[in-house]
Amino acid sequence: MKINAEVIGIDKIISQLRESVQKVEDRTKVALMRVGLALQAEAQERVPRDTGDLARSAGTRMVEKPNFGSYAVVYFGTSYAVFVHEAVNEKLKGQKRSSNNGTYWDNGRSKYLESAYRDNFDELQGIATSAMRLGL
Repeated sequence: MKINAEVIGIDKIISQLRESVQKVEDRTKVALMRVGLALQAEAQERVPRDTGDLARSAGTRMVEKPNFGSYAVVYFGTSYAVFVHEAVNEKLKGQKRSSNNGTYWDNGRSKYLESAYRDNFDELQGIATSAMRLGL
């Protein structure tokens, strides 16, 4: 017994495949943005606060690079953000702030972005997985 099959409309199949790939790419961008926003919110909770400028300077944006793809960037935009983030010895801890807003390092910690990622990796992965499933 012999079965012959002929595929007609290969252009239509290719077009549908391209649409499917585009949907996956779009859903991936949504997932990345949701993960970025969740990470940003958690990191903002961890920043030391005096005036609140550091926490308010946080943001999340999408970046697309040719031959690399898309990714989300979580950032803190104040000029001193990296110094506070990397102040692992937390100098002045417990000393009164000049602004009279409590003491240094009483309401936050160094490595606020890095620790937010590490401590919440499973939750962030769950957010990404849920976002991808919604679109597929």
